[in-house]
Amino acid sequence: MPERENGHSFPVVIISPDGEIFRDEAVSIVVPAVDGYLGVLKGHVPMITVLDVGEMLIRTPDEHILSLAVAGGFMEVRRDETVVLCDHAEFREDIDVIRASKAEERARERLTGRMQDINVERAQVALKKSVNREKVAQRKERKKLIE
Repeated sequence: MPERENGHSFPVVIISPDGEIFRDEAVSIVVPAVDGYLGVLKGHVPMITVLDVGEMLIRTPDEHILSLAVAGGFMEVRRDETVVLCDHAEFREDIDVIRASKAEERARERLTGRMQDINVERAQVALKKSVNREKVAQRKERKKLIE
């Protein structure tokens, strides 16, 4: 039976450099924090955490699971809402797999030394982001948070 908005759900806002990409009720969210994945339910203790590259999951009151590829940022859990500020956030269905694959290829070329004067750390981050985008995009639609 789906959770009711006034029961176990709480407001979630996701903002990326492109603007607000999500503002709605959620029953739970799971984010890739730098110390590992972190889950949030209604009533979670207020906190701030740093986000890593990974998949963010949102379970809506009507039991849908929304999946996003995120890369960096912060999450603030407040008493009245949770705000996620992402350096990059993209819903699974919006990811261009071909573009992500090309970005992965470019990053691997940079790291294998075929290109001169590269920033290795930047190339490693680009590789991690592109691999994450591909992984999230190719995953089938989730029916539950843990599969």
